[in-house]
Amino acid sequence: MTTRLKDLDSMINNYRTTMTNDYRDNAIEPVIKTVYQEKKPFIREKWKYVKYIHTMRDWDGERAPFDFTIPRKDIIRTNPHHIQPVYGKPKDLDLENVRKTRPRLVMTPAVSMDDLEDQDKRNLLMNSSYTTRMTTDYKPVTDVSNVVAPLLGKYSPASPLTIAKYKQPYVSPEWRMETTSWDQRQIRDYCDANKVFWLYTRPNRGKT
Repeated sequence: MTTRLKDLDSMINNYRTTMTNDYRDNAIEPVIKTVYQEKKPFIREKWKYVKYIHTMRDWDGERAPFDFTIPRKDIIRTNPHHIQPVYGKPKDLDLENVRKTRPRLVMTPAVSMDDLEDQDKRNLLMNSSYTTRMTTDYKPVTDVSNVVAPLLGKYSPASPLTIAKYKQPYVSPEWRMETTSWDQRQIRDYCDANKVFWLYTRPNRGKT
């Protein structure tokens, strides 16, 4: 190693002495003092109730999962084109027979509800008798026809997600030459900044 490299090595690397590195038998270490530690009082744990009274101990094995006996639905065999039909309230076929055979129901003003032949009059009387005052007041406000779109029996056409084609950012022509020249000056190599790197690397003296 030349004199110049020795001078650089002494300035860059901070070497420790051999006595500090090798001979450590007579090292002066601080004295470990005995510290009194107060003994903590014994606190009895809270009583735990036994859940399993037949064995008088808790179950320490692996528990069976909750859905162990529940059969899972097969997803592969289902047809997605079979849409659930619209639910409709079934018609009561025995309603007329029940009205005629059950005991007579008389409402004020002494009208037998089951003897009314006209269904519209019966509904009018029932609604006027069993409708509260609040519902009657809110009816003009909420009297809006409920429009529900019917199920068509088939699914609407899918709209797949489309990703736009990647376009590189535009660089103006007056900037291209400058960026290219700057990129060519960059170092494209791996280097480990160790002792050899710092000793044998020539510093840049203001040259671009």
